[in-house]
Amino acid sequence: MTAFGTEDRLAVARELVSAARADPERQDDIAESLGKLVATDDAVATDIATRLREFDASEVRAPLIVRMMKATGVPAMRDTVAAWAASGSLDQMAAKVAERELNPKRKDS
Repeated sequence: MTAFGTEDRLAVARELVSAARADPERQDDIAESLGKLVATDDAVATDIATRLREFDASEVRAPLIVRMMKATGVPAMRDTVAAWAASGSLDQMAAKVAERELNPKRKDS
């Protein structure tokens, strides 16, 4: 993916976001590819986080949350997941995953 420039990665990522929004049941597969794109470029990750924020939280699936949070540490992605969680509209599994990703348990005890 790094052979493409930022604009190319943005174009592909935007298409993937549109596909994930149109077919929530495919979010797991789409999120895998999207995760690879956002991991390569903070500008892409920030743009995609903004676009993902437009999703109706009730349509967001747990794999999308996991893959996006693991792929990038940009604050915008964390803010997007936090907004979905705060909406109260995530399904039970997605809400648990969002809570875990937003508040990971420390392992230094």
